[in-house]
Amino acid sequence: MPRAVVIGAGASGLTAAIHCAARGYEVTVVDRQAHPGGLLARFQRGRARFDVGVHYLGGVGPGHVFGRILRHLGVFGDLAFQPLDPDGFDLLRFPGFEFAVPVGMDAFAERLADRFPAERDGIRRVVARLREAVEGYGIADADGRTDLDIVRTVEGEPLLGLLDRHLRDARLRAVLSAHAPLYGVVPAEAPVGLHAIVLYHFLEGACRVRGGGDALAGALVRRLEALGGRLLLRRRVVGLEVAGRRVDRVVLHDGTELPADLVVTSLHPAQVLDLLSPGVLRPAYAKRVRGQRVGLGHMGIFLELDGVPRSLVRRNLYSFSSLDPTRFLDDMVDQPQPFYFASAAEPAEEGAPWTVVLTTPLGWERVAAWADTTPGRRPEAYRRLKDALATRVLDRFYAENPEIREQVVAVHSSTPLSTAFFTGAPRGAMYGHYHSVDQMGVYRPPQFTRVRGLVQVGQVVFAPGVLGAMLSVYYGLGRLPGFEGLFDEMRRAG
Repeated sequence: MPRAVVIGAGASGLTAAIHCAARGYEVTVVDRQAHPGGLLARFQRGRARFDVGVHYLGGVGPGHVFGRILRHLGVFGDLAFQPLDPDGFDLLRFPGFEFAVPVGMDAFAERLADRFPAERDGIRRVVARLREAVEGYGIADADGRTDLDIVRTVEGEPLLGLLDRHLRDARLRAVLSAHAPLYGVVPAEAPVGLHAIVLYHFLEGACRVRGGGDALAGALVRRLEALGGRLLLRRRVVGLEVAGRRVDRVVLHDGTELPADLVVTSLHPAQVLDLLSPGVLRPAYAKRVRGQRVGLGHMGIFLELDGVPRSLVRRNLYSFSSLDPTRFLDDMVDQPQPFYFASAAEPAEEGAPWTVVLTTPLGWERVAAWADTTPGRRPEAYRRLKDALATRVLDRFYAENPEIREQVVAVHSSTPLSTAFFTGAPRGAMYGHYHSVDQMGVYRPPQFTRVRGLVQVGQVVFAPGVLGAMLSVYYGLGRLPGFEGLFDEMRRAG
């Protein structure tokens, strides 16, 4: 029986492990944390459970790409979904006006045209370009047959350039740029292709998973174990051994060696380089990977409530202090009124509280001085900074949502240090790679290297978010002998 070792038990790692096990591999998944799930995993304080990286998902209905993936993996039936408001699942709040995003690309385009009638022709052109981008990736029909000419073009075309070319109203450009914080790239640098994928995913039908990311991670783990796969937790990979330019074994920190015919890794490619002996990969490749920018960091603020946050039930809130898309991802320290994203989670258990999560950009350099410390043992200076930053964001949030202030019974917070500790992401980057136009297309980190049997998956090598992480497996494993039918199987799954 061939052996596969998967490094990382997040969304991409568990997806890859299930596909390997379903094709007859003896599968071992290795993760440095005590619990599987990566950024899917929640953390708990008392009876309150907080999602760290999964706040809402895209369409799960028949024919929708995320639903097809879940059905193909065999976990759809284990999950319960809570649709967000189809007439406005995201509320985009700007100085002087608001815009509610409806489900469906057609409905979205029509609402834009109704709100900005003088821009109807420009809206039509922009939406047509976004549709063309999605079709180029082969996502809409789940066939995986990418049109490389289109993909290279839309991954090299900046979003703000497209909007500036066709639209005059600053409010309209702000609305069409507003989801950039969701994948962490400044609109002036964000690829049209990436923006199209993210927007298309949520417009298919935004929803939440009952039980949050934990529920999705748990369903994936149960499916893997039913197929005979195993998890090794609290294990850190320290080496990848190569024999004759083919991956041979994975070495763990305790000296355990795991023989492997196939290794699938969701680590950042620069971290993979650190596991290989010098000279295994070409110096030019190593220089390119190490020279690329990692993604932006963020601060998370987690509220436990005594009551229902009615303004956030079945919708999310994006609150901007400027119409200028070039400022949307400014570090919160540099903004008089920081941008924030807010999302609420309904309790999955009777008697448990509602929770609200807020996120806002925060650079690694703000907390780098404490990079060698660990949670629970960080100095008072760090805690004071964290509390002061959280207060700045909460002051703005409470001013806009005063009813929630009276419901808050506990506040917790995190910084890029937390992300780095719990996920291993370089510089605490939520999405790993900075998916800008100069680092996508032909410059995107590759899924394959000259080491045969080594496949790189995850957000870094494809696109940010749960959908991007899972799709990376289809584009990666789908090119290997024995896995060629992945996209066909997914499409048939419904």
